[in-house]
Amino acid sequence: MVGGLRDMGILIGSSREGYKIPTNHYEIKKYVQHGNSIVIPLLRRISVCRDAILLSTNNSLDILEDPEFEVLKGIIDKAN
Repeated sequence: MVGGLRDMGILIGSSREGYKIPTNHYEIKKYVQHGNSIVIPLLRRISVCRDAILLSTNNSLDILEDPEFEVLKGIIDKAN
């Protein structure tokens, strides 16, 4: 339910205490910091995995070539 609301543009933060709508700059920043701490390391891990597979297959297998990963591939390619 929360994911659907977030997809509609409603900013909902979460913590050990539960969910809440941020009411100030600090709370919004904490929300973004939390996402950043998850997304960036995950993108790096996928990139490292991709590079290892490309190296071991002499560039014949790119795990991000599947059409369903088009956006992800673009993000990783731009970040590198």
